[in-house]
Amino acid sequence: GAQPGALPRTWQEEQNFRSGPTPYEPLMKFWYELDAASPLVSLQPLTRTLLGRDMHVAVIAEPAITNPEDALRSGKTIVLLAPSVHGGEVSPKEAVQLIARDLVGGDLRPLLKDVIVLAIPLINPDGGEVRRRTNETGYDMNRDYVKLESQEITALVTRVMNEWTPDIHVDGHHGGSAPYVITYQGTLNPAADSALRAYPYEVIFPRIRAAVQAEDYAAFDYSGPVTQGGVQGWGSTSVEARKHHVYTGLVNSIGILLETPSNARRVMRDGTVREIPQEERYY
Repeated sequence: GAQPGALPRTWQEEQNFRSGPTPYEPLMKFWYELDAASPLVSLQPLTRTLLGRDMHVAVIAEPAITNPEDALRSGKTIVLLAPSVHGGEVSPKEAVQLIARDLVGGDLRPLLKDVIVLAIPLINPDGGEVRRRTNETGYDMNRDYVKLESQEITALVTRVMNEWTPDIHVDGHHGGSAPYVITYQGTLNPAADSALRAYPYEVIFPRIRAAVQAEDYAAFDYSGPVTQGGVQGWGSTSVEARKHHVYTGLVNSIGILLETPSNARRVMRDGTVREIPQEERYY
């Protein structure tokens, strides 16, 4: 594989994290360059949006893999990173670039002994360009996993989920649950396999909490404050199958919803809430 020095920098790094969300063109420039720099990356087109933007999946594996048959035969765990289905929720598409580069030539490279990563650069290219929640036809595409009325989610389900059958899906969002830095939710639909529903809560989420604590922050369950019967507390989201992390649980894989709120405030490890300086928030 390529050495770290040969790998591309992100637009955020070039802009010193001062210019807001990465637009589509420089986002894809990073992915094309990563694909060209490393034989471990196979960037494959999935569909084209109404405004003519290509949607891709990047297959990251060592040894290199370009088709789902070889991935399944490998016996490795297949993980799908699906960022920013809501176009205004930008942090996942930024983070997935850094994860992909670290898998190819950084600290995460050893994971490829056991894991194949499928990374979508951006699920909502048209909405992402204008920071709009929906795609160009006005669909909230994280409600489209049953009816498949958008070409983006149709491609994701039929060409990635159904063919590569990922074991774990990470549905990346940005918002809600302030002031926690990271919030998460597994499939809560009672029709999903009980062991699959329990696994993230018993194994994955405690590790996320510990990793965030090591950075002196606190993580918590999604979604946020609710009041029921006059009593204020913290509640989950609804559990319809049309949402990504719920749908995956109903097709016998582990679906994880990850949310990163706006970084105006953060809960520190000791439970205090700290304001984040304006100039540091996007970073």
